[in-house]
Amino acid sequence: MLKVLIADDEYLVREMLKNAIDWQDQGFEIVGEADNGKQVLSQLPHTVPDLVIIDINMPIVNGIEVAKEIYTHYPLMHMIIVSGYSDFEYARQAITYKVTDYLLKPIDDHALLTAVQRVKHELDSRALTIQKLQHWDASESALQSVRFAHFIKLWVENSLSNEQVAANLQDFQVTLPSDYIQCAIVELGPSVTELSPPDSGYSDAADNVVSQVLELGTSCLRNAGLPWHVLHRVDFRTVTLVIGSTYGFEHFLPAALAEWMEMIHAKYSLSLTIGISETNSGYDSLRQLYMSSRQQLARKFYLGHGSMIRPTSIRSQEARQSYLAFPREKLSFLIRSGQTANLRAILKDYYVALANEQTYTREAAFLFSSELLNLEAHRLVQKQVTSDVIHQVETLAELAETTIRILTELSVSYYQEQLTKKDELVQQSKYLIMEALDDPDLSVELLSQKLFVSASYLSHRFKKLQGVGLSEYINTLRMHKAVELLSEQDYKLHVLAEKVGYRDPVYFSKCFKKMFQISFSEYKRAR
Repeated sequence: MLKVLIADDEYLVREMLKNAIDWQDQGFEIVGEADNGKQVLSQLPHTVPDLVIIDINMPIVNGIEVAKEIYTHYPLMHMIIVSGYSDFEYARQAITYKVTDYLLKPIDDHALLTAVQRVKHELDSRALTIQKLQHWDASESALQSVRFAHFIKLWVENSLSNEQVAANLQDFQVTLPSDYIQCAIVELGPSVTELSPPDSGYSDAADNVVSQVLELGTSCLRNAGLPWHVLHRVDFRTVTLVIGSTYGFEHFLPAALAEWMEMIHAKYSLSLTIGISETNSGYDSLRQLYMSSRQQLARKFYLGHGSMIRPTSIRSQEARQSYLAFPREKLSFLIRSGQTANLRAILKDYYVALANEQTYTREAAFLFSSELLNLEAHRLVQKQVTSDVIHQVETLAELAETTIRILTELSVSYYQEQLTKKDELVQQSKYLIMEALDDPDLSVELLSQKLFVSASYLSHRFKKLQGVGLSEYINTLRMHKAVELLSEQDYKLHVLAEKVGYRDPVYFSKCFKKMFQISFSEYKRAR
């Protein structure tokens, strides 16, 4: 049964409207009445009528103002204006707010019946459209699905004209007006993959869950007054959503999507991340809207899983920094001395800085993590941990958590070794190395002479306790010292080589590339 609300400041007129026609016979029930515009507006959220009959000349808030509010906030609600004025200006304003009919007092019963039947016809037509969409969703064959997917792909690639898109939509029995078009890309959280057994691909159970997620999305959109939309499943985790309408819907699309996100989280403990485009018109605007949605979804790296991301102004890639300098020796010392609390606090501060997407690029965050792990590259190799682990994350929070966890574990292992493997000879070696790091004559032989032991014994003892050869240890410290100096000043190759104990700049350049997997000149450009 459809719902109607009657508003007129005259009691007798309200009674006449209630009894002029058999409302139940026309498929309506009267859910409320009001004698001023303020009462109408207060009742709308609770009664949600399909039709509102409004008198223009009401106290507090007049009928035209009520019509404006309904047009703005309840665009699917139908209105019939009744008035004792035949002034064209009133009729013009009523047309502006998409009023279905404008009746003059005294109201003719037949005219009222005709207007109500017109509303009923339009509501029935809309319900039939939704029903057709539901039947189409349920009966879509595998072949139709493939054809439809191909059509969406061509449309997104801007390979179809407006006429071709319209023809395809008609062929697939999809109603999608083009007056207002908006696109969104929906991504299911990584935990959706846990619904399938390991190494088994995606199970039927997991596939059914994803299908139910889409059904709930369709339900939320329709309940929000958005029956004209297309949900296209791109892959197991990604869905393209295209919404079309004859009226602007930007103000209530986010609410519908938020409801969808909450339902999925409550029912399946899954997150949905949604990148939303701006609104445009015409089928040929979808390519632009699709690219905009992808750009917003990419910002998930900063905002995290479960975010609804709308268009916002972000500085260009060139205007943001792609490198974040940090004190390598200090952090290396904290790692190796087992000061995990200080280490974690400092690293968290750096990742907070990288979270400013207006200042730093996504690449800056990955480069920062990569260089942090390179501080202990030899140790990570021993633990069979590669830098590839950081490239498997999807958000900055995950990147920070992964990097800090790895370095914390390394720091703890260093601390445990210090408790059980204290060796004065190794400690003295480290001290001498740090004192003479810029001395090109620094070598295993020189250290063994100063410590009054043989070079072979010193090398064996150092590697046994530290897990790395003495020469490699010296070279690693020199490389990190070089990077630290570079962060303070732009040195030329031969000058920097000399400052960290290399006589031959060519050999220094080779060692630099071997350590950091990037040439000296490329590293300087990246900064």
